[in-house]
Amino acid sequence: DGRVPDDVWTEFPRVCGTFGEREGWHPCQMPETLLARIIRVCSNPGDLVLDPFAGSGTTLVVAKKLSRDFFGTDISKAYVKNIDARLNATQSFADIVGERQGPWPKEHIQLLSAAYIEFSIPTDRLFRHQHLLLRFAQRFNLRLKHSGITQEYTPDEVWIHLERIRKSGKLGKIRVHAEESTKTAARDPVEYKK
Repeated sequence: DGRVPDDVWTEFPRVCGTFGEREGWHPCQMPETLLARIIRVCSNPGDLVLDPFAGSGTTLVVAKKLSRDFFGTDISKAYVKNIDARLNATQSFADIVGERQGPWPKEHIQLLSAAYIEFSIPTDRLFRHQHLLLRFAQRFNLRLKHSGITQEYTPDEVWIHLERIRKSGKLGKIRVHAEESTKTAARDPVEYKK
């Protein structure tokens, strides 16, 4: 009847003026959950995400949260200034606004810690070398499968939970990892190189 649909995928609500996610300075802000799905499907950690019409900067913010390099442009100098401020306020590996961030089952966390000790590669090396993180995630998923667990996790999910466990001080120490502080900030995605 001439009504414009709210969403492409109905599970992603528009970012309305009353939403906490809304920046307030751009009229067409997209939800982080929608862009997270697109970025995850179309890229891997360390890949470059391009947004030639950056607007509110949500694509770039989500790319940063998902450990992708990013590049954006916009003709509005005011938007570019606001995007810069938004990116500076965004932490790498931060939660995607609107996504369920429920805790992993205890058994999965124990298996992740055990896999980390078995793999014996410090978190900073896992982060810098995409192939190592991929191999670690594969080994972890294999460990889950051997334990009768059908759930599989992406390298992004494995990395985020590994960092959470490390920051909580509950990650088992490996010899080369023993001196690393549990209070170290998450690394900047620009360091994530092949």
